[in-house]
Amino acid sequence: MRPEDPAPRCACDGCSSCSSSAREDSGRSLVSSSSLIQSALTGSLLQARSSQLVSTSRCSNEPQRYVNRDKQRGITREGHRALCKPCLRRRERVRTQLKLKRGAPDGNTATGSTHKAAAMKSANTATQKRASIVLFGDSLTERSFEVGGFGARMQHEFRRCVDVKARGYSGYNTDHAVSMLDQVFTSEEPSPVLVTVLFGSNDACDGKSPAGAVQHVPVERYEKNLVRIAESVLRLKPSPRLLFITPPPVDDDAWAMDCAIRAAQPGSGFGTLLAGSTSAPNRTTALVKPYVEAMKRVAHSISIPVVDLYDSLQSSIGGNVDSTAFVDGLHFSEIGQRRVAELIINAVREHFPRLAAMASDSVKCDYPDWKYLDLRGDRTVHARQITTYYDHADRIPVDDGY
Repeated sequence: MRPEDPAPRCACDGCSSCSSSAREDSGRSLVSSSSLIQSALTGSLLQARSSQLVSTSRCSNEPQRYVNRDKQRGITREGHRALCKPCLRRRERVRTQLKLKRGAPDGNTATGSTHKAAAMKSANTATQKRASIVLFGDSLTERSFEVGGFGARMQHEFRRCVDVKARGYSGYNTDHAVSMLDQVFTSEEPSPVLVTVLFGSNDACDGKSPAGAVQHVPVERYEKNLVRIAESVLRLKPSPRLLFITPPPVDDDAWAMDCAIRAAQPGSGFGTLLAGSTSAPNRTTALVKPYVEAMKRVAHSISIPVVDLYDSLQSSIGGNVDSTAFVDGLHFSEIGQRRVAELIINAVREHFPRLAAMASDSVKCDYPDWKYLDLRGDRTVHARQITTYYDHADRIPVDDGY
C-alpha cells in the first residue's frame, strides 16, 4: 500500500534568512518580533539568534500553492511551487540586486540616480499591500466616518497596518446588498481581514409608502439575504473574519418629528415618499425587533459573532431608547457614534484577538518605525534597510486563524 505523501516543505536550504525557529530545551523564550527586527537593522541579528534561537538548515514553511485553469480544455492543475512566498520574494530581491550590479539590461552602466530609483522600487515592491477592513451597510455605515464615527475610530485603532473602507449606501437594504456583492468584494483586490455587516433599518420600514415599497424586505427574505451575504464573504480567499451588527432601535418620537420637519420643506418631496404610511413614522423600534432576532438566528447558525446595538442603545430600566444616541431618531449622533465604536472595538478584541493585536504589532506595519532607520543615510540606504526589515518580518511565524 502506497504511503501518504508527506506534507510539502519549502526547498530552500541555502538562504541565511530562512532558518526556522524553535524554543530551546532549557525553556528560554523566542526573541520577540520587534526585537528581532531591531536587531536585524542594527547589525546584531546573528548574536541575538545565537543566544536565543535554535536554527535548522532548511526552511519549514509550506511552499506557495498555485492553481492553473485552462478554460478552453477545462483542465485545472493545482500544486505547490518549490519555494514558499517569503523565499520567492527574497530570491527576487537578490536577482534585482544582481541586475543593479551588472548594469542596465541594454548593456549600458546604470547611473547613480538609476541605482537609487531601482533600489527604491525594489523596496516598494517588497512591502506588502496594506490589509483592509470593509464596513458594509446602509446609511449608518455611510456616515461612520463622521466626528467620533465608528469607522473613524477603527481606522485610528489600526492606523499603521490596516485601511478601513466604508462601503455604506444610504437607503439600501439587503436585496440591494446581495445584488452588489461581486462589485463590493472584487477578485482584483486582496481579501479583507474583517468584514462588518450592518443592514436592517431600511428592510424594517413598514412598506406602505412609496419609499417603503422600495426599501421594505420581509423578515423571511431578509434572513435568507443575510445567509447569502455571509456565504459570499466567507468564500473569499483567504476567508475574512465576519462580524454582524444588528440594526439599532428607533427613537420613534424624534424620528416622527424629523420626518414632519423635512416633509414640510417646500420642494423636498419627502412627504410624498412617506404618503400612505400607516405607522407614522414608517420606522419604529417595534418594526425593527423581528429583524434583530433574524440576524441573531443567522449568526448563531453559522457561528458568527454579533454586536447587539438594539439592546445596547436602550435603557435597562423600562427599555426606553437612549435619545442622546441619535441625531434624528434613526442616525447616530456623536455620542451614539462613540458608543457604537466602543461596542465594535470590544467585539473585535473579544472574538478576534489576533486581529486586534495587529494594532500594536510593529511587524504588521507597512513600514518600519522611523527609529529603526539610519536618518543619516540617503534613499538607497533607507531602501536597503526597509528591505532588510521585510526579510526578517517575513520569517516571523504568524497565525492567521481566529
